Amino acid sequence: MDQGVIKNFKIHYRKRIVRKIITELENNQTMPKINLRESISEISKTWNYNITDYTIRNSFAKAGFFVSNGNSASTAAEDDIPLEERKKMCIQLREKEEINDDVLIDNFLSLDSEAETSETQTELHILDSMKNKNNTAMMKTKMEMIMMQKSINLRMIKC
Repeated sequence: MDQGVIKNFKIHYRKRIVRKIITELENNQTMPKINLRESISEISKTWNYNITDYTIRNSFAKAGFFVSNGNSASTAAEDDIPLEERKKMCIQLREKEEINDDVLIDNFLSLDSEAETSETQTELHILDSMKNKNNTAMMKTKMEMIMMQKSINLRMIKC
């Protein structure tokens, strides 16, 4: 389902982290260390405030679950960080001397965009999975038939 939701989530999360760093540096504090609690808090805020229903709707449409209403071009722009905002963040970090000119904010925001998010399934894996599901269903059916037969036998004994 990695049709945009995960990508946008990661970008918005990283944007929040960069903003946090900039804010603390502007307040003449040292480079902040993000602990697990703060990270989870930012993850929650990102999901609740930055990932829109448009993002999720477009993701389902791209996956073929339902037909898009044609607004995908306009909503895609809402999900990405505007270029001007990226430039501003980069300039602020450079002014604070936390990054050098070689670092591009776009590279940070899309750091692991090429990372594999799920295992690649081969035809053999898919067939094995289907066989296992069929075997499980057959076993369940056999167990149900055995239980039904035992129930019938008990009723006959009671009569």
